[in-house]
Amino acid sequence: MAEVAQSVPIKLTELPLRPTPGKEGRPIKVRCNIFPLRVAAETIAYQYDVTISPDIPALYKRAWRIAEPLLRDGNNRAFLAFDGKRNAFSTTLIPTQTIKVSVDKDFQEFYPPLIGGSNLGPSTGGGQPSARGGGNRGGRGRGGGRGGGAAAPIGTGRPGRGTPVRDADDAPVEAFGALAIIQGDGKRTEEVAIHIKKVAQVDFHSLMQFVAKRGPENEAALHTITAFTAVLRHVPGMTFVTAGANFYSPEDRTHISGGLEIWRGYHQSIRVLMAGHLGVNVDVAATVFRQGGVTLLELTKTMMRVPNVAELAKIPYPVLRSRLQAQFKGANVVTTHRADLKQRFSIGSFSRETADSCMFDYNGKPTSVTQYFKLHYNLKIQYPFLPLVLKTNGKSAFPIEYLTMTPSQRFKRKLNGDQTSDMIRATVQRPADREKKIAHAVSHTLKYHNNDHLKSFGLTVEPESILVPARVLKAPNVVFGNNQVMQGGDGIWKLGKKLAKPSTINAYAFAFFCQVSEQDAREIARQLLGTFKQTGIFFPPKGECPIRIQNPELSTNVRKTLHALGTEASRNFNSRCQIIFCVVPKGMKIDSGHRVLYEEIKRITLTEMDVLTQCMDYAKVRLERLSPKYAENVSLKVNIKMGGATNFVDRLPAMDKPTLICGADVTHAHAGSAAPSVAAVVTSTDSKATKFRTFLSAQASRVEIIQDMERIMGEAIDAFRLNLKTFPSRIIFFRDGVSSGQFREVRETEIAAIKRALAKRKLELTQLTFVIVQKRHHIRLFPNDNSNQDKSGNCLPGTTIDTTITHPTEFNFILQSHAGLQGTSRPTLYHVIWDEIKMGSDQLQQLCYNLCFLSERATRSINMVAPAYRAHLAAYYGRMFLEGDFGSDAPSTKSGNSAEIAVTLRKVMPLMDQHTMYYM
Repeated sequence: MAEVAQSVPIKLTELPLRPTPGKEGRPIKVRCNIFPLRVAAETIAYQYDVTISPDIPALYKRAWRIAEPLLRDGNNRAFLAFDGKRNAFSTTLIPTQTIKVSVDKDFQEFYPPLIGGSNLGPSTGGGQPSARGGGNRGGRGRGGGRGGGAAAPIGTGRPGRGTPVRDADDAPVEAFGALAIIQGDGKRTEEVAIHIKKVAQVDFHSLMQFVAKRGPENEAALHTITAFTAVLRHVPGMTFVTAGANFYSPEDRTHISGGLEIWRGYHQSIRVLMAGHLGVNVDVAATVFRQGGVTLLELTKTMMRVPNVAELAKIPYPVLRSRLQAQFKGANVVTTHRADLKQRFSIGSFSRETADSCMFDYNGKPTSVTQYFKLHYNLKIQYPFLPLVLKTNGKSAFPIEYLTMTPSQRFKRKLNGDQTSDMIRATVQRPADREKKIAHAVSHTLKYHNNDHLKSFGLTVEPESILVPARVLKAPNVVFGNNQVMQGGDGIWKLGKKLAKPSTINAYAFAFFCQVSEQDAREIARQLLGTFKQTGIFFPPKGECPIRIQNPELSTNVRKTLHALGTEASRNFNSRCQIIFCVVPKGMKIDSGHRVLYEEIKRITLTEMDVLTQCMDYAKVRLERLSPKYAENVSLKVNIKMGGATNFVDRLPAMDKPTLICGADVTHAHAGSAAPSVAAVVTSTDSKATKFRTFLSAQASRVEIIQDMERIMGEAIDAFRLNLKTFPSRIIFFRDGVSSGQFREVRETEIAAIKRALAKRKLELTQLTFVIVQKRHHIRLFPNDNSNQDKSGNCLPGTTIDTTITHPTEFNFILQSHAGLQGTSRPTLYHVIWDEIKMGSDQLQQLCYNLCFLSERATRSINMVAPAYRAHLAAYYGRMFLEGDFGSDAPSTKSGNSAEIAVTLRKVMPLMDQHTMYYM
């Protein structure tokens, strides 16, 4: 008798499968910024390896534009989509071959000048940007006529510095949408060889099976998505300046301080949807570029905020060199002292010597750089007192005045406070305006229609965005002291008459690190304390509050003042000093600019004194500006730090058993710094999820996976038992900052570590649910009617989506939990990667929403669950406790790199560490 073959079920994913979609909440419909991407048929496609020689990325696009028609060899349907790096895709089988093309070596991109130094004016006729810069610093012109510099013409091939420069209107222009390409005179070209070779066939079938929920998200499916992404981005990628999945245009840019510009553009990515098809996620984007086509000398004046070069001479040389190094290290510049040879290089550093004092051997004689330029080029260095620019090899030096910043360079370093504020102001958009701009990008800018590359792959992007079924969850009630209840339906509520858990402060002091009279200082302290008492914080009526006014220019002064205040407060109140209220100028730096006053205060009090601090901006507490509302908001932070609670919520689903709520995040140093990363884990110690223990841990630079999870969770479980007299039956863990590509590593490392911590305590029956909290995505929601939007024009708090645009098979959902303030709100994406509790859709979504009402620093819901928010704050705070110099010259460490640098995190004193949320 023949054996009947039985079909083996296909395992769709290693992660938890999606349970039944949620039903709780009021059903509505919202629009989103995802546009259906249709695939006509399972077309056969091929991947080609692309090798470009010489390996100069700046030449890639130009060479490909010329080479693609030649690679087709007369086949009008053989469209090749190039990813701009090493891969190309086509539906036509093209033989292995090498094409050589001649590329203009002195090519440069010309960008329209800014009008009024801020926004761009209209383009000239025919859709081309205006080519006249007229000396406007925003223009990307050629030579000294634009960019405010006195440099020789760039790439014209004409001899002599100061030679009259032909207007850009006279140059042949090849249009590519957002930017124009000004061809040089053709005197200097580069021969570029493009070699292509077929390396793989693209399997459409696996992706279609995954989309239809009949197959897993395997390598073949991901490979097809990679191919589709390259095809989709080919045309805009050849048109705009690209950065990852984003495209930026210089036509829409704004100057900010420090020689920088905000460029606006668009994000584009492919998403596999639960609806059973693909979608293109399109969003507006903005990033910061260096101002190109401008002399480095001009940018130095802008950065140092001086009107002329003479003022630069008054700045102490070490300070000037340090600032130049911090701002321009790694930037790409081009030399202008020779019209026949333009060197492009990356700035390695700035010299300790000036052009006058930097000596080297020339023709057997010691010669300064100033003398060399006169002898060799017949050029006089106008500003020989400035530092020299050194290449990365440290062997070649150039005067600042003969260098120009090359265009289209993203600025990847940390912005200062003013620049960050400028960025926020320049990019904020109301939801309706953002949606209109996205729609225009889909219909016009990104060129999805009449796109031969898309057509060749059978791809079509529909012009209308997806209308998505959603639900508005019921908000919890917010509970204050004396069981006073506020409704949180709008995501905003008033402060109750009494805090849910007011704290008691027995000993305290005030430090004023600013210029203020003693009389005003005492009045400011009196008014602040009055408001703190009104909110419910209890100050026993004994002792006199010590107040000191101190010039904080030196950290030694700050340390002496804080220690003296701690001692005086303890003596006056006959009790250990618990908190020092510090009034400081916002962003103030001390020790000649090497330290930040705020950070120094925190380091001293938390790691030396075992005392809390609450810093306040002097600009907001001056007597003429001090408002009760500001003082009230400060009081909420003080109360949390002191172990109190602002409010509870009336219900937390899944908390019917002893439950440990956790949040975790890892913060990394800004680009250019090799500082270690800091991991933070916060774990609840009460049943209402308002009080948390905090664990900080330093690890190698840019390592996202938490390395010390087993120890941390072991201590957290023990602390939970100590406070609640029982071990947790459940653990609900919210992990912030992890990308989808890291899910497996988190399961294999962090979740495994938690399991080991439980096993050591014989708690194998304790159930764990692990949820990833994702904010770095580009999904945006827009109200479909006026009745379902808040005052800012955003979707209502509690708007939840777990169908249509979510993952086809895995358990994730979208929740917009906060009321909008300004601009377009960003919802949070929650993805369950381990689920032993199995709460189901409704219970988990409601738990997440209710936890967003427990930030306690403000009377409004926040955009992510409070445990993840607290971990994010703690991790960022922890960077202040790193010990060592981790500048851009320090060796960086990555996961798996054996050459690791020592990682030391200064310990927070035990009382603060174990019993307070000092970072709130």
